Formats: sequence, C-alpha cells, structure tokens
Amino acid sequence: MAEGDPTDLEIEARLRAIPLDRRAALDLALADFRLERRHGGWEGGGAVASGALDRHGRPVLQMSWVERSPGLDRLVGEAVAAGLVFPFDWQTWQADSGFDGSPPSLSGAAVADAVRFLTAVVRGDRFVEGLLLERADDGSLAAGVERVLTWLREDGGPSA
Repeated sequence: MAEGDPTDLEIEARLRAIPLDRRAALDLALADFRLERRHGGWEGGGAVASGALDRHGRPVLQMSWVERSPGLDRLVGEAVAAGLVFPFDWQTWQADSGFDGSPPSLSGAAVADAVRFLTAVVRGDRFVEGLLLERADDGSLAAGVERVLTWLREDGGPSA
C-alpha cells in the first residue's frame, strides 16, 4: 500500500459507520442484481448510421461502448453511496497484492481487501471500458459486495 492509504482497521471503521438504511439498500440492490439474466453488453461500433464522412471522405466510425443493465448501475450506485469506493492507490494495490478477485478468493478475503477490490473495479472501468461488466458477469462484483454485507452482519455491528 502507498503511504497515506487507509489500513484494514480504518476501512473496517468506515464500514461500521454505514447506516442501517444504506446497508439495506445495498442488500436489496445485490438481490435485484442477482435476478438479472444479463448485466449489460457491448453496443454500437462501426460506421455512424448517418453516413457522415470525415474531411478525407472516409466514413466516421464510432467506438463501441458498454450499456449496463439497471441492476448493475443500481448496485454500483449503492456501493458508491455506502462508501465502498474510496480514494487510495488502487493501481499499486492491484499490482502488488496478488489478489485475483475471483469469487472464491473474495468469500474468504479480509473485508478490507474486498472493499479495495470493489474500488479497483469501479475506478478501473474508467480506464478499461468493460471491466465492470466483465466482473459482473464472472461473479466477482457480487462476491465482493456479498463479502462486505456478510462482514457487516457478522462483525460490523449496528449503525444508526
């Protein structure tokens, strides 16, 4: 971890401070997310439909993008609102930790590493389009959120 990054204990303290209504909203968002058959997909790409040409007479091309499902958007939004995505040097952590982020590794992970993983995925999607969808589809996004919710129920104590 980089200097100034929160320790495991500091992350746990942040989690304990999550209000009960915010925990419940995150739990409901996870349940709805799990009910979806599809969490999104790639859209667009190729020549624009208008047939527009660039200044050299070539078709204007549009990059493809990920269209996320409502459940995925809600889950990410609730995770952010709960404070599960926070500033720290996630790129260095990701490179140095050796944490693979697979669902089995997340279920037994320290809760602080599950939160770091969630931050890395949400932040990483800004740089690698489709990362969030990939982690939604492989089950690791749900496993990370589930790890946090399990910890909150078992060790996190109540929060007003």
